[in-house]
Amino acid sequence: MSDDPYDFLKEEPEKSFTTRIVEKFKRQPFLFAGWLGTIGAVSYGIHRYRTKGPTANTSVFAVQLRVLAQGVIVTSLFLGMLNHFYDEHFAKKETQLKKD
Repeated sequence: MSDDPYDFLKEEPEKSFTTRIVEKFKRQPFLFAGWLGTIGAVSYGIHRYRTKGPTANTSVFAVQLRVLAQGVIVTSLFLGMLNHFYDEHFAKKETQLKKD
């Protein structure tokens, strides 16, 4: 460790935007699945709103779209938690069994 008290002020080399996104995707793939799902739900909602006709109430439609988008995010979080649980508990046991 350095004796320089101002070591925390030294800047690390700047990473490009795409490099940071790729690293984030490798660490948290279900985050991007949630983003894509939400963008898809909003796109579907916009399309459905344009073609809904005069019978649908706008506020009810907005609430339904919000519930759909939140459902996509919650499902993505749940799948991410299941993946993490599997990696932490079952994948470790499989690698330990292979070593023995």
